[in-house]
Amino acid sequence: LTLKEFADQLNIYPFIFRVHRSYIVNLNTIKSISGNAQGYALHLKNYTQKTIPVSRSKIQEFNSVYNNVKNK
Repeated sequence: LTLKEFADQLNIYPFIFRVHRSYIVNLNTIKSISGNAQGYALHLKNYTQKTIPVSRSKIQEFNSVYNNVKNK
């Protein structure tokens, strides 16, 4: 199963988002976001080992989806 196929199966969940070619994130687990329009780094709850990058090409879509999930 490729990551794309896995992401396609998770499309029914609005809080799951593919932020980068190598990462799929549950938006409800985001503790904080650092960075700017050139690139974001996500800090997740209960995962302090590293940050998760958001692809520059996904930043606008991420902002829209994250704001929708956060406001619900």
